[in-house]
Amino acid sequence: MRRFASVSFALLLAGCRTKATPPSPHKHPPPVSPPSAVRLVCINFERSPTVEASGFFVSADGLLVTCAHVISNAMPLGVALPDGTNAGVSYLVAADPESDLVLLRIDGTGFRALPLADGPISPHGPFAAVTKDGIAAATYVGPHHDPDVGATHLFSAPALGVGASGGAIVDVDGRVVAVIRGPGEENPAECVAVPVDRLRALLAKAKTEPRAPRPGRE
Repeated sequence: MRRFASVSFALLLAGCRTKATPPSPHKHPPPVSPPSAVRLVCINFERSPTVEASGFFVSADGLLVTCAHVISNAMPLGVALPDGTNAGVSYLVAADPESDLVLLRIDGTGFRALPLADGPISPHGPFAAVTKDGIAAATYVGPHHDPDVGATHLFSAPALGVGASGGAIVDVDGRVVAVIRGPGEENPAECVAVPVDRLRALLAKAKTEPRAPRPGRE
């Protein structure tokens, strides 16, 4: 499948240092409020020196999710947070190439984490895509079969730009229901997303297996 890629490997990731925000005056506030992006800078050894993608934190102590293909033959160097501070990539926690998911440990604490949804996805939405570019509306299209990772979801998200791989699809409560893998084959306004239960499986695997080596060129 085609993937969201770019000639600059600066990976912007959903999440930031936690910060109190006032209540929203709207009856139905957006599921995730900005700021919601940090930049992960990596060096890619096979393509151009840098590549761009997205990701998000699943714990306040720096556990970060992105797509495995994002760091393929690349070395993540660190993240630049929205407040202008930087944090390093400590190590690769776990990877599942069959799901195209990877967990990285980022140095630091107090990051804004996205909760994971429970149970099967509700097709009715509403949904939002959280990527390096911020938050965009998304509509559930239906189940999808990806030739590389198998069962996935297909969403319509016309506003997504280059570098959305590794971002999150969230429900109205701001819970992650899927991880964006890349654009649809037939319609570039659609995106293929890996179900959150496969992310849960990777998180469980990370608790029982030895720490993976730092990603990068062997």
